[in-house]
Amino acid sequence: MNEAWAAVVAAVAAGVFALAGGYYGSRRQTADQADVEHGQWQRGQRLEAYLALLDAWDAAVQKLTDLAEDWEHQLYGEVEQRAGDEFGDVIAARTGRITADLKRPMERVHLLGPPTVEAAVAGLRTAIEPMAKHLVRMAIKEDRAGPEDWEPWESLLQQADSARVVLASAVKEALKVSPRPGK
Repeated sequence: MNEAWAAVVAAVAAGVFALAGGYYGSRRQTADQADVEHGQWQRGQRLEAYLALLDAWDAAVQKLTDLAEDWEHQLYGEVEQRAGDEFGDVIAARTGRITADLKRPMERVHLLGPPTVEAAVAGLRTAIEPMAKHLVRMAIKEDRAGPEDWEPWESLLQQADSARVVLASAVKEALKVSPRPGK
């Protein structure tokens, strides 16, 4: 009888371990699959946010560049249409709208991360604000501004381009990593 009990206990133990192993393996597989699907979803959200920010950035830099290039013709005409407004006020309002258009895409990218991309977004802010401030300073100087006052503009454009390159590089690295189970 001892041998019979030993066989029964061994069979029951094998069955229990088989069921436990199957249950655990099934749960782990489900959890891994959920992790991968979430990672893919997050990666897609990041890609959309990154592209939206790059588009908004390019549009903002182009609008500021257009302001600088068409300074006298377009802008003095607008001031004449809006009687009572000072030229500096008009430029401050315009540059304010341009930089405000970047706020939402930057916030979305900041929320989605990762930290390397967040740091690159901070670099964008650091590059766009001096551009807008320079245009406002030039508008306040109005007729007293000379060609030497415009010299920093090219450097500001280069800083904006560099900030975009840093962001694009950080985005590329962030999207390079594929979601995998167990991560």
